[in-house]
Amino acid sequence: MFNSTLVRNLLKAKQYYATVVLSLTLTLTIVFVVFSIVDTVLLKALPYGDSKNLYVYQGYMLFNGQHESGTNSKNLLDVKETSQGIADIGMYFSWSDYKLLELPSRPDVPVFFGSSNLFEVLKVKPVLGRFFDEREQLGNKQPSAILSFGAWQQHFAGDDNIIGKSIQLNERRFTVIGVTSDHWSLPDDDEVSEGIWLPLDMDEQFNPIETGSITSNVRGVMRLADGQNLKFVTEALIEKMQAAAVINMPRAAKMYELNAQVEPFIQALRGDSVRLVWMLITGASLLTLMALINLGNVQVARGMSRVKYLAVSYAFGAKRKQLFKESLKHNFILLSVPVLLALFFTILSFELVQSIGSNVLPRLGSLSMSLNIVLFAVLMCAGIALLFSWIELSLVNEASLLSSLQSSGKGTGKQLSRGVSHSLIGLQLLFSVLTLVATSQVLMGTLTETLRPTHINTHNLWSLEVNYALIDNKEERKNLQRAISQHFMAQENVKAVSRASDTRVPFIMNHQPLFNEKDFKISNVRAAFIDDKQLSLFDMQLQGLAFTQDDMLSNFPPVIISQRLADQFSGSPIGKKVKLYAIDNFMTIVGIVSNTDYPGQSRYEVAEIFIPSVFKGGRTDVLLMQVSDEHEGFSLSDVYNQLTQIDPRLDIARLSSIEDDFNEISQDQRFGAILAGGLSFISLLMVIAGIAGMVSYMVNMRRYDLGVRLAMGANNKRLLRSQLWQLAQPLMVSFLFAFALAYFALGYSRTIPQWHFAIYWTEMFLGLVLLSVFVALACFMPIAKVLRTDPIKALRNE
Repeated sequence: MFNSTLVRNLLKAKQYYATVVLSLTLTLTIVFVVFSIVDTVLLKALPYGDSKNLYVYQGYMLFNGQHESGTNSKNLLDVKETSQGIADIGMYFSWSDYKLLELPSRPDVPVFFGSSNLFEVLKVKPVLGRFFDEREQLGNKQPSAILSFGAWQQHFAGDDNIIGKSIQLNERRFTVIGVTSDHWSLPDDDEVSEGIWLPLDMDEQFNPIETGSITSNVRGVMRLADGQNLKFVTEALIEKMQAAAVINMPRAAKMYELNAQVEPFIQALRGDSVRLVWMLITGASLLTLMALINLGNVQVARGMSRVKYLAVSYAFGAKRKQLFKESLKHNFILLSVPVLLALFFTILSFELVQSIGSNVLPRLGSLSMSLNIVLFAVLMCAGIALLFSWIELSLVNEASLLSSLQSSGKGTGKQLSRGVSHSLIGLQLLFSVLTLVATSQVLMGTLTETLRPTHINTHNLWSLEVNYALIDNKEERKNLQRAISQHFMAQENVKAVSRASDTRVPFIMNHQPLFNEKDFKISNVRAAFIDDKQLSLFDMQLQGLAFTQDDMLSNFPPVIISQRLADQFSGSPIGKKVKLYAIDNFMTIVGIVSNTDYPGQSRYEVAEIFIPSVFKGGRTDVLLMQVSDEHEGFSLSDVYNQLTQIDPRLDIARLSSIEDDFNEISQDQRFGAILAGGLSFISLLMVIAGIAGMVSYMVNMRRYDLGVRLAMGANNKRLLRSQLWQLAQPLMVSFLFAFALAYFALGYSRTIPQWHFAIYWTEMFLGLVLLSVFVALACFMPIAKVLRTDPIKALRNE
């Protein structure tokens, strides 16, 4: 009996239940995903002890008018030895991935190098074994390795007996001494949760004791001593860093404005992601408000259909408190269905969110269902249930029971006032306009940046970076570089092969100062050593002379500069002589090449200088290969096998298509575009459904009145115009008010430099016109449907 009654009630109100479940499942899934990101990025505690007293210490330099992070490891080591006011300073850096030759698949693994006290500074404990100690101090060259929890699980299946075993990274073997706990994160590097730690002095290429370079990969991690003031300690550390730079790198200290910075670890870890998180919160909040207004309208319609039942309950002695509890129980059970579905879809979305946003937001590797999310879901369920119950009971006034009993919600019975109905419709439109304006600006901004042309040819071009680090003889490396070029050129589907010192998408920037003949600095430039085919393969437009084969061998080679660098000369730069910081010889400018743009990473768009060069015998070399249209692309394993057949010591540092390289650097912009587009689409659906539902309710409540008018001969078109005009007034007021708010917000943003962005007025107006069309249709359809009804049917219930 109970089941049949329940089924009958469900079927009777199936449209109501379907609307609530589907709308809330969609909305709450987005809200829970956003909250899980907020929980991970902002709320979840760091996996380090006493993290509030943990700071990141690194150098900065003024470069091209902006402060760029860059630390010299010798400077940091000197500061570490002479520091006062701090409890301890650890140091770490990452340089490149290593091959884990222990496994047949030879996977690339991120490798990090840490000082012997780093883990002590972080206040962490190993899952297995131990961390670095005095045995791994700088200068001991101790081949020890610490596995991250992710690497231990992924590559060694969580082997409990891994401690003491030997693993091979590239051509060297290391003894595993420990395993870290899970979900570690470092500023600008979430790969630490899947990497392997080695002692500070064990990298194949980078020696922290001898280097004179400045790199953003080196950082210090420190804790203040008890009772120390952060401001005074920071000022002292900056002075020490600048003094160390004068000793260790005097030329750079004269040319650059060097500085240092101390910031809380959690702040350095979050970086600029907080801005994106707040954008997510704002979007989810607006979406939730629109959904609640929409479902509030649906709840009003359902409450009107239950007026008679509630009135009878009052008449037979039911108390308002009792009815509220009954309604609350029903709504809580109902809402638990979309909440549970939303939690399920949220869990399913974690992997997608991690794949899309891992390069945009920190700590997404630890994204998981937590107690905070569950509690938030319960609170959302309870809050919406309370709202629904309040709406339902507020429609019945105990003082007007007779009126309620005489009506079933038609004709002259209990109805929601026209003013309240119009206010709810206007409120929906208000939030929708604000959301649409905001998301349209983000969408157009990110799409414009993503679709910005590179101004070079990327079709059918592949970049192969070969690692020669295991070959010490320079002449041998030169011969191998020549042999590899000839090998790929001989392949059937390879049309051309070129070489360079760096990839076109600069995953590692090679910046240095450029001087004129009077030894005045012209600019900081990106220097690239290329052969005579490189520029033509990229279809870069050239003014002046191209490189020749003779230029490749010249001790005083000519150079070609980019248009960005040419713009910094007074008059034509062709024929003028310039000198790089790292090259003492003057070189003559013979040509100007068109700029390369980098959608998503405009900071890469710097002045460039191209120097002709043949095989230099460097420890890395980049091949640019143009393939035929029939070519399906290069396989990593196939290319590796080809290289090892030439020489077993060769390895691949990077293999990718140029198109994929450019897509990778615009990933952040695509993420923003997807996010903004999704919010725009969902908000549009919400406002259409909400307005259509409320208008449908209003005209159904007035079906009797309209039926009387139609029966008395009223013109159908005139009634339609009248009803639409009554709706148009609050909609226009709400629309104009929302647009005024949006216009004020956009105008205010122009006064704040860090918020300055392009405003896409045309696209915004087109979006608002589209919204207006859909809103007009949402108003027209329900009214037209009622007016098509036979007036006798409208009067039958009276």
